[in-house]
Amino acid sequence: MAPTLRVTLIKPGTIVPELHYGPYSFYWWIISNENETLFPIRLGQQTKVCLNKVDFILTIQTGSGNNKLMPMYCCQSGLHVVTELSSIKAISTAYKNCFNTSTRYSGYQAMGTSSREKWRYAGSERLFDYHVKRRTLANANWKYFFTSWFKTENPIIELEPALHAIYPKGYEFSERELSAWQTMLKAVGATNITPWLSEESKRQLWTKSPNVKADKVAFAALYKSGFLTSIPKNMPNATHTFWMCFELALANNKKTPDGKRRILSIISNDFTYGELKQNLNVIFYSFALYVKF
Repeated sequence: MAPTLRVTLIKPGTIVPELHYGPYSFYWWIISNENETLFPIRLGQQTKVCLNKVDFILTIQTGSGNNKLMPMYCCQSGLHVVTELSSIKAISTAYKNCFNTSTRYSGYQAMGTSSREKWRYAGSERLFDYHVKRRTLANANWKYFFTSWFKTENPIIELEPALHAIYPKGYEFSERELSAWQTMLKAVGATNITPWLSEESKRQLWTKSPNVKADKVAFAALYKSGFLTSIPKNMPNATHTFWMCFELALANNKKTPDGKRRILSIISNDFTYGELKQNLNVIFYSFALYVKF
């Protein structure tokens, strides 16, 4: 277990909306294990930590190229300078370069996140107060919603069931509340990847993954192939019920004197031969017998 570090805050850094509330915001916030509070990783933040009687300076920067919106951790001790995507790796590598031996320190601890006093200015409640608080229950535990989501390995949630975990049993959301939550999720960098239209179903899928494009493509393909449905298992599938009733009526319908089955001709005119063949399990030439045009 890594020893407790004494950290000195040199520069507090700043919150940058494009980074902290943009598509890569997931990487600009961390969760304190002490009180499960969200803390921002501030651009330009600088801390000093003494390791083995040597000072190490950790500075938060941005990357370049594909990593230009990601936090980069620059650790310096004397002439030794290391820049990494991981704060832990930056500290450990700089330590190894300095002492020619390996050790492992918590990068977040070296940033001072174990001290609540250093982070009291973080303002992590600002987004909730602005987007949601005035439009929902005052005692909704929004911190639990985000911390539980960030801790899970699955980056994708279904919005309403996930929100129900922080509301009283049987609580019904208004359109205004859900709209406020959606706005907040967008502000913290989450993305709506629901593959179906809202007219078909109100269910929504959201992801915290930085690889949003891949998630959208995958879910759209699953939905198009029929492996993903917009209708929950505990709700009746009206479309499936309709086709079953249509098929049953077709099988039980008697022929008229002219040899044709005149059932639901108006409805059948709204479907293609391909749809009728697939859903009614009848051969193509039989449609002339089933439907009077």
